[in-house]
Formats: sequence, structure tokens, C-alpha cells
Amino acid sequence: ISFDLQGHFLNLDELIFAEKVTPSSQAEKQALTEPLQPTLVPTPPKTAEKKEYPPFLYQYIVKGKIHEDKVKVQGIYLKDLSTNITLEEGKLAWSDLYAQGFDGNIRSLGSIDFNKDKPEYQVTSSLSQLKLIPLLAKFTGLNNNLSGTLSADFNLSGKGFTKEAIHQDLIGT
Repeated sequence: ISFDLQGHFLNLDELIFAEKVTPSSQAEKQALTEPLQPTLVPTPPKTAEKKEYPPFLYQYIVKGKIHEDKVKVQGIYLKDLSTNITLEEGKLAWSDLYAQGFDGNIRSLGSIDFNKDKPEYQVTSSLSQLKLIPLLAKFTGLNNNLSGTLSADFNLSGKGFTKEAIHQDLIGT
């Protein structure tokens, strides 16, 4: 599957993080369970035992670009997001990610391998001139105690997405 997604607003909170929809009619159930027909070419899944993740992670090769004027993810709004995405054989990768948030710039590249018992990820990010007050207010209770901007480079890797797994396996600089 190839794509070039361009839009004005992408709400990932509704798309990815929303609670699962329960179909109310037989027609809705059928629409949700029928496979997509256009030009999708499945590849043989290498890791059929990975049942905790959606099968499309292993069945399709997906490559594309995303350009969005505004993105909402976990309640955070970003502007001018652009990135390249590849999904192949259970491995998701992004490159050339750029966005504006907290009045600064965010750049990143990384990957997640869903073929492991605990998904393994690697992320390289650069934050430039992010305002501290709104950033801290979003993630801590320290909203008026500090002021200034944050610029930092991160190179992180880890395994798993639970709080416990991140505490145990996250490494980096």
C-alpha cells in the first residue's frame, strides 16, 4: 500500500486511542469485518503467533508520507507535521518527522519491531526551543515553577510499552 496523506487536521486520539466501537446493527458489523478490496496485496505473515497486535502489522507492506497542518495526539496539538512511514513484516519505521509544538520544533526518526515478545523500539529526537510552562503543565503539576525553553537531543531504545517495561528497559542519552 502506498499513500501520501495530506490534510488539515488529524485526530489520532479518535483514530488510535479511542475506545473500540461496538457496532449496533448487522450492516455495521459486516462493514467492520469485511476485508478492504482495493489494491491491497497481503504478504505471508511471518509471525502469526503475534495475536496481541492487529494482523495488518504483518500482512501488508505500507509506505507513505504524511503532511498534516494540525495533529492531536494524547491531548497534545502539533502543527505542520510531516514524516515518512514504512510498515513491513511487523516493523514500523518513521523518518524525517518534523512538527511544531509548544512553540518549538520537534524532529525525529525511529522504529518499532512488533515481532518481539515485547516490542522493541529505537527513537532519535531533537527538541528545539520548546516553551517549558505549557510543556510542564501538560506532563506534571509544575506549571508555574519554571520558565524558559527546552532544547535537547535524545537517542532512546527500549522494550515494551507498559510503565513497568519502560522503567525496566528504556536506555539512552
